Amino acid sequence: MIQRHGTWAAVVVLSVLLAGCGGGGGGDSPAPTPNEPSPAADRTRPLALTTTNMADAATLLPGMGELTLTLAQYSADLTQRFASSGASATRDETCPNGGLLTLNLTDRDSDGRVSAGDSVIADLRDCGVPLVGEVLNGRISIDLVAATGLPTGSLRATMSLPSGLEIVDTSRQGVVLSLQGSFGFDWSPQTFRTTLSVTPSAADDFRFMAVGSQGTIVEAIHTPNLSKSLRFDQARSVISMDFVYQSDLLGGSLTVSTPSPIQAYLNTYPETGSIEFAGAGGARLRLVPNFVSASDQFKAELDSNNDGTTDATTNVAWMSASVGFLWWDGAVAPAWNSATFSTRNYLTTDFTQTLSYATPVSVSGPYRLQFSREPASTTTLFFRFADNGSNVVYDPVLVNVDADVQTQGAVAMIRPKQQLRHGRNYNLQISVDGVNWNNTVVVQDSLGNLVTFYGGSAAYVSTPDSLRAKATLTGGSLLSATVSVELSAATSISTNRPIASYHWAQLSGTPLSFSAPDAVTTQVSWGGTPPVGVETIPVELTVTDTAGEVERVRINVTAANVTTASKVLYYRSMPGDYIGAGQTEVLAETTGSWGSMPVNSGYVALSYTGNSLSSGSWWYLNFATADGTPLKVGSYENAVRAPFHGGNNGLEMTGSGRGCNQIAGRYTVLEVQTDGSGIITRLAIDFEQHCEGPQAPPLYGSLRINSTIAITQ
Repeated sequence: MIQRHGTWAAVVVLSVLLAGCGGGGGGDSPAPTPNEPSPAADRTRPLALTTTNMADAATLLPGMGELTLTLAQYSADLTQRFASSGASATRDETCPNGGLLTLNLTDRDSDGRVSAGDSVIADLRDCGVPLVGEVLNGRISIDLVAATGLPTGSLRATMSLPSGLEIVDTSRQGVVLSLQGSFGFDWSPQTFRTTLSVTPSAADDFRFMAVGSQGTIVEAIHTPNLSKSLRFDQARSVISMDFVYQSDLLGGSLTVSTPSPIQAYLNTYPETGSIEFAGAGGARLRLVPNFVSASDQFKAELDSNNDGTTDATTNVAWMSASVGFLWWDGAVAPAWNSATFSTRNYLTTDFTQTLSYATPVSVSGPYRLQFSREPASTTTLFFRFADNGSNVVYDPVLVNVDADVQTQGAVAMIRPKQQLRHGRNYNLQISVDGVNWNNTVVVQDSLGNLVTFYGGSAAYVSTPDSLRAKATLTGGSLLSATVSVELSAATSISTNRPIASYHWAQLSGTPLSFSAPDAVTTQVSWGGTPPVGVETIPVELTVTDTAGEVERVRINVTAANVTTASKVLYYRSMPGDYIGAGQTEVLAETTGSWGSMPVNSGYVALSYTGNSLSSGSWWYLNFATADGTPLKVGSYENAVRAPFHGGNNGLEMTGSGRGCNQIAGRYTVLEVQTDGSGIITRLAIDFEQHCEGPQAPPLYGSLRINSTIAITQ
């Protein structure tokens, strides 16, 4: 009996040239010996089906039909690479399992994508193709014609192999295996159904050839009408076959049909339908699923004289005749080495779900939840994307995203209402009421089986880290109408496609002025209305790539009108400064509370506590004179840490959990006034502090108490 080894094509040649087993012309010819082809026979003569060759025919013919459909699918996939975007006319790729692939588009209407009249040439050089499960050498030519009557986005083409497509396997002892000829195909990908069909080409010639030292073996398919329909709303695969098969191996020809299409739940062995072979004298060999006792097998029933009576029955494993492409859902990645497609046994109690992504993976979805059967008709489901943060970039803000859901039968098409962020991890949560998201959810199918989502989790989604918006601010804070700062998006990245546009937008606060809101960099200043006191104004940068995907990031701009604030502390910390942590901040009465004003003595201490203690914003300021006399207008150089200043000037800004053992710095008193009791009523000081040594990065600060003197940045 023929045994599968590699692809369907390898089945034929290994059996004849290397294994030496199998049937011959109508059961009249002896079995070939190793490395010797079958005796000369007319492969166009109708084959007499017998108990001797029935198992070989049952194993060989479905697999060769599957091989034809698989090559059509691979051709459609190659063409779709140009159809999905206006790509370069030539591209070189490394094949998934080694080797090289070169694609060339002859774009006759110059629209940058495939359409009727165009052609795609694929040159494969030792190219490992998981879909086929083999290493291929040669050229595939795909000529597009008008897809009249098919849905938008469909392909109609003729696939031809002008120089043959060699199947590379050095273990075959000098035997050359190749696919030759041509056929037509249609590929119609829709939301809830995809259909792949193969039709005869003008040449009506598609064959498999093996050439060895003992001769040539040819297996040919004529007048093919094959189809594979994936009906996602029913979770079903539907297969039809209609062709004439001419075989040197079997020594004759058979007519193949599917009186009832073979049907299977996705990725599951078939349970309904039949394939029928018609041979000489009206003999019939009928293949039917055997799912009741052993779903991974089918029954081959022979009626050798067409009298309606079964003469012989044998069981054959589906994986001897097919690698599973026929019922593969197109989502689960095929495994290399014979391209097995994770086929499961048929079980009436099997009710599961899988999540597949848009291709290519996109943060905008849709995300597709495929059930193995249709949920019960009373089922209503809600979904959302719960943000679990990022392993790629630190961004502590978690933003959950609600989802729009389109449900049709066994499919839920889930689209985020706002685009998900790149480089993030999301938990796709499911709910039956749209309110409670962490409860265990049980969904029932139409047969009464249950699938359980523990903790409301349907799946986990990791979005690609292919687009990153980055915003930087240069210039400090907006402290007057004459001051501006610069916002830049120059460090934003996009790895898949070029960035097409940038946009800066203020989210709240007194309106600011943007010199170029749609440029990479923009200058920002006060608008027509001055800010009220100290405002922290959020600005959002939106970066959009050429495919329309977007990524957003927020940055705060501080705008402060010190003339309307009685107490203001401004500080600008350089990168590496421990106290200010490289931040710039403006603090006033609107952002927190100040301690009581001190007496102007030789040691002045002030305190500030932010409105939100959780933010950790609290500060202490200390100024000391070397001789202990009250502060006066002038410069105080060579300042050290104030509590331990001794005979030196003293300075210290500390707080928010950070302090210095040693300080070096200076300060300048620009204005100081007191009341009759010596309590400070007006004060303006600028200072510079270095933590733990004079060479450490500086922290610059300005303190204003009831002062109109401009803050120095």
